[in-house]
Amino acid sequence: MNMNPQIHLTTGQFAKLMGVSKDTLFHYDKIGIFSPEITADNGYRYYSVYQSDVFYVITTLKELDMPLKEIKTYLEKRSPEELVLLLEKEADLLTKK
Repeated sequence: MNMNPQIHLTTGQFAKLMGVSKDTLFHYDKIGIFSPEITADNGYRYYSVYQSDVFYVITTLKELDMPLKEIKTYLEKRSPEELVLLLEKEADLLTKK
């Protein structure tokens, strides 16, 4: 896939857009929870603007104190039904807290 400057952002640009550090993006890629759409031959990473939706899901679930391991598991089999189940589970946990 070729890098398109109209939809692809560098790691720094994507991090700024999402309000996180570049290190966060590097960490997420390392653990396999969120990876760049393109890694160029020179090692540069490019994220698509269309990946922002998935990143917002990760951010929201983190705000609910969900561990990254559970978020990764959800993302691997995500569906509307799985999201509803997950949010119901988190609502129960928040109520107990």
